Amino acid sequence: MAEWTSGIYRLVGMPKFYAAFQDALGAAKGRKRLVREFIRPEPGSRILDLGCGSAAILPDLPSDVRYVGIDHNPRHIAKAKASHGEAGLFHAGDFSAAASLSAEPYDLVLALGLLHHLEDDEVRSLLKLVRSVIGPNGRFLTVDPVFIENQPAIARFLIRNDSGRNVRDEMGYAMLSRSIFPQVETFIHHDYLRFPYTHCFMEHRLG
Repeated sequence: MAEWTSGIYRLVGMPKFYAAFQDALGAAKGRKRLVREFIRPEPGSRILDLGCGSAAILPDLPSDVRYVGIDHNPRHIAKAKASHGEAGLFHAGDFSAAASLSAEPYDLVLALGLLHHLEDDEVRSLLKLVRSVIGPNGRFLTVDPVFIENQPAIARFLIRNDSGRNVRDEMGYAMLSRSIFPQVETFIHHDYLRFPYTHCFMEHRLG
């Protein structure tokens, strides 16, 4: 993974600090809108959340979804288990465990704030993994910070100081995705947080 982990960035790996930082940005309201407008999960959906953190999105999903969350940080997974109990299945470790954690293909795969922490070859490997575990009508949804022209100064400052070292422009994300998925749509949003911030949403389908 390509991320800053020393100095102040060490705090990102601490669930309590990360949750407080997200709250300060207004992320809770943004998550509800994200679920309502972008994720749009069907009741009973099989959902895989890659880089799930403490699974903060889970309470905003339908109560009967079959949720699997994977994160490399065991502290975040411990927090997820403590917060959500048996509402989901949580795994600390490599994303390759995704196939073994569900007997059926996933209807939705999420990678929210993940791709900008990965090198290009890691993104391609992740995309290939998702293709192998998603159902024929499934969707792979990603959200990441993005650089755009004429970006508000505060948004560019926040994004430049993100712990992920591979923030790309819209085309950079799209080209990687389209090298593996035949159908990819991108959407730019500026208003999902309390402060000016620019996100690139991508929806991937098999066809």
